[in-house]
Amino acid sequence: MGDKNDKARSSPPSEDADDKQKESVAEKVPAALGEALRGAGIDPGDPKVSKAIEISLMLFSGPLPLPPPHLWEAWERTHPGVTEKIVEWTDRQSKHRQFLERLRAERSENRLDRAQFIAASVAIGGLCLSAVVGILGSPVVASIIAIVSVGGPTAATAFVAWRNGKAPSKLPTRKPPST
Repeated sequence: MGDKNDKARSSPPSEDADDKQKESVAEKVPAALGEALRGAGIDPGDPKVSKAIEISLMLFSGPLPLPPPHLWEAWERTHPGVTEKIVEWTDRQSKHRQFLERLRAERSENRLDRAQFIAASVAIGGLCLSAVVGILGSPVVASIIAIVSVGGPTAATAFVAWRNGKAPSKLPTRKPPST
């Protein structure tokens, strides 16, 4: 029996061994990826291709956005302290991104507050102006100024439509963008 095992070890691999290796490699490759590779003229059973696929799948199988643990260990062996640096960089980047998001939200709120203040100032100024115009003897103009200063563009659009004899439902409307 020992002679057969020695002979099998010393003889070159047969076609059956190559086929078995290709089959085991092909099992590691997802079916959809294998079909896509074959469609591109690449043999997924080729050991070099399968090794590249295996490495790629290994890289993307970890808890994103961080690499899988076995890569951390390999990096730490080759570059001691690199894992702590990567974690620190990731933490700093996360804090920086959160700071920018918070800043953007605060600035947006400030813009909205400023717009409301300006709109209120315009409305109060328009009401004061309409009161002065009304006291000076032109109540129609005063009422138009009051409507426009409080209602703004919506009131102006309704007034123009009324003056032209169109009902507000017949006014042109903007269509929402098609998706």
